[in-house]
Formats: sequence, C-alpha cells, structure tokens
Amino acid sequence: PKGASLKGGVNHSISLSVASLALAGLYYKNTGDRGFLENNSHFQETWKKILDELIASRKDENIWLIPTYFISDGPIHADYHTGSNVLVWFALKSFSRLSSEVYKNEQDAKYYADIAAKMKTSIYERTVVEGPFGKMFTEEINKDGTYKSFSDGEESDTVLMPFYGFCSYDEPAYLNYMKFG
Repeated sequence: PKGASLKGGVNHSISLSVASLALAGLYYKNTGDRGFLENNSHFQETWKKILDELIASRKDENIWLIPTYFISDGPIHADYHTGSNVLVWFALKSFSRLSSEVYKNEQDAKYYADIAAKMKTSIYERTVVEGPFGKMFTEEINKDGTYKSFSDGEESDTVLMPFYGFCSYDEPAYLNYMKFG
C-alpha cells in the first residue's frame, strides 16, 4: 500500500507482490495438493489481478520485463532487476499450471504460459552480459542495455534460478554469475 514517503503498488517490490503465488506454486508442485487451493479459490482472482497489473506496467511493449523499485528492502538502481523478473516468470508459470490443473481454466493457462515464455526470452536476451568470466547474468540492467555488475547480497532470486526451473545448475551464464558473486 501507499506510504508516507513511497507510492506503493505492485511494482514497489515485484518479488514481494508475487511471493504468495510463487509459494503456492512450489507447494502444489511438491505436494500435488489441490484441496487447499480449491478451498481458497479467492486467491485465484487476487493472483490474476496482481499478474495483470504487473504485465500492464511494462515500460516498453517490445521488452517483456517488469520494472521494480525495490528488492524486498533494497532499492533498484536500474530499469529492471533480473532476479525479480525470474520470480515473476516463475509466478506466471505457476499460475498457468494452477489455472489448468486446479482451476480448470485452459484459456488463462495458455495466456500466462505464453507471457512466461516471452519473459524468459527477454531475460536471456537482456540480462546476460559479458562479465569477467564470460557470459553471465547481471543483477540489474537498464532499458538501453547499460548495467553495472555488482553483488550486494540482495540477489536471492537470481541465485535460485535453477531451483525455480528457469535454467539448469550448469548453465554457463548462471555459473559465471555465481563465480562473480
């Protein structure tokens, strides 16, 4: 919500905005338990509203990345944060699966899966840069492609990319990013 000094909204910290959906996706992936989600179907509309608001917030129709202002409690100093976008990608994939398997809505399942695929392509095209060890993911990047590589301990979702299924643990750009960090 809006605060005294911050405007709030889903883009304030996109990783926090999609956290409950990401956790629900992980829960369902690991348990297959539909019961909780079926008994709390009101979550579906909340998650859909958040995702739609994030999708609509894109600054450039040709770039499938979502802007954010903070990573949890740390500010972003560029247009896009890699790990936060990976978590939105995972939330989209999760919502697509839940839409299909739990909520029986194939139209939503396809819509959000298609957007997740576009985001994954944009993340690879825009956040993989030439680093000191070769091609690597960078933590933050600007719309114009400029970036400043650093590691400040706020990159947990980038570190978790293989856990989310975004890439393999032996992905060279991921390993070089880990070596850099």
